[in-house]
Amino acid sequence: MFFDLYSIEGILCASLVSYLLFRSFYRLLLDPLSSIPGPSIAALTTHYQTYFNIIKGGQFLFKIRDLHEAYGPIIRIGPNEIHINDPEFCDQIYSLQGRWDKDPAFVNQFDNTDSAFGTIPHELHRIRRRAFNNFFSKQKIVSLEPMIQSIVDKLCERLESYSGTGKEVPIRHAYECLTNDVVMEYALGRGDNNVEHVDFNPELHETIKLLGMSGHYMKLIPGIQSILPWIPPWVITRLVPAMKPIVALQKVVLLPSL
Repeated sequence: MFFDLYSIEGILCASLVSYLLFRSFYRLLLDPLSSIPGPSIAALTTHYQTYFNIIKGGQFLFKIRDLHEAYGPIIRIGPNEIHINDPEFCDQIYSLQGRWDKDPAFVNQFDNTDSAFGTIPHELHRIRRRAFNNFFSKQKIVSLEPMIQSIVDKLCERLESYSGTGKEVPIRHAYECLTNDVVMEYALGRGDNNVEHVDFNPELHETIKLLGMSGHYMKLIPGIQSILPWIPPWVITRLVPAMKPIVALQKVVLLPSL
């Protein structure tokens, strides 16, 4: 049954349609990015990315590659987002003179704008980032070489143990274990020894994959991250077993500081 155009419902519906039509017209023809090539639907809505990242299971990264082949080195992949595949632009984008605020749509998925990583304004981020400079200086990174080498040596020994066994090496899991062990040792001072785990800890792989996919949902529904701390850990691990390592890490790292 159609409603009266002059009713409240009719006015609201007409207003919504008018807004969507005007926004589409602006994004396609008047927006400063309108001259940059790319699929029209990507210019109209961010849900173009949502389709590939959620429905297609994180495939937008590969879709970008296809779009570059079709449209060139600089393409529009969202209403307010472009993607560049041209080495000549690296110096301009990553220049020390550059002043780039982070995209709120990207940062809000982490629900932590008080952290250095989640800080949106460039100047404030620069101040917060300065506190980490010593941890990533050349001298400090060089000093980590013995620790990194020891973990690499363990990984090499594990890989050699597969020789002549006919067993398939889960190499992706192996590299994930290597990365995790290095980061945990440096950032938190604890050795998880995942590289020595049987079959390179497949549970860790599932957790990393889950976190990667959850980022797409967090971006689609900002604020959902803030609800998770209110859910009892046992409920989370019962519903999503792959979250067990994350819950365990929170108990070790976060709770003592509260």
